[in-house]
Amino acid sequence: MANVSDLDRPDLVRRAAALMQSRQGAAPAASHVAPSVETRTDYAPQGPAAAYQGMPKGRVVNLSPTVMASKGIFLPSAGAGFVPTIEEFRLLKRHVLSTVSRARATMGSTANRILVTSACPGDGKTFTAINLALSLAFEHDRRVTLVDADSQRQSMVNYLGIGTEKGWIDMLAGESLTLEDIYLGTNIPNLGLIPSGKHAANMPELISSKAMQRFIESLQERDPDRIIIFDSLPCLVSNEPAIFSEKVGQVVFVVASDETTREEVQTALRLLTGCPNVGLVLNKGPSMLSETFGKYGYGYYRTNTASHQV
Repeated sequence: MANVSDLDRPDLVRRAAALMQSRQGAAPAASHVAPSVETRTDYAPQGPAAAYQGMPKGRVVNLSPTVMASKGIFLPSAGAGFVPTIEEFRLLKRHVLSTVSRARATMGSTANRILVTSACPGDGKTFTAINLALSLAFEHDRRVTLVDADSQRQSMVNYLGIGTEKGWIDMLAGESLTLEDIYLGTNIPNLGLIPSGKHAANMPELISSKAMQRFIESLQERDPDRIIIFDSLPCLVSNEPAIFSEKVGQVVFVVASDETTREEVQTALRLLTGCPNVGLVLNKGPSMLSETFGKYGYGYYRTNTASHQV
């Protein structure tokens, strides 16, 4: 384990990539890999009821496997065939659930809240958040709500190909909305969505407000075992992720291999001290998986922000 101050001896991303390569040999960057898979257009949903367990009965949206596949997102369902991306996120999911299990002893249901962020735009945080949510939703005993907490770009809506008008920001900003008005069930069992809504000028104050805390707690109280994933802005774009980090049990921090600099990683991690559990996901780099699993590019490294370890 190395201290954060050691990140410049050498670059975190290159050191992480070298660690994986030493285990299995060099692998091509993920951005150059085109997973070969037949897109399933006959995906038969089992009904959205599980997504609503404990949640308000909101609108149901159909997520198109074809639209998602065009964005590189594949459903981890039976018949999908072998897809490296799916296998990588199954591996990441196990690390995330292990952290949830450990954190529950001291954090209670807060351990079920996960923030996904990065240092800079384009590092792959929304792609990671959606794939992680899908992988968790396909667990037999897990229910997941994915919250779009990036109001500036609303990438989650674009990735999933759904249209929304109102979201949690509109509700907290004083509009006459309830959870029923903004909560979206999906045709994927165990997966629900909450869009962001319109960006507000006072977003940091809104996120740190008591209304925001009540909103998050109300989601958890309705279904204490539900995993809630927040797809937030990058850390070096806004201080919103730093505020969110105080409300979650773990942070999944996405690092783009050969793109995110060590200075950017250092600065961003220092902004996330509100959460004691931070995991670094190495995106667009060599695969952690063996030749049998293929080569995609996600590594996972835990850091304890309290002691500044990575």
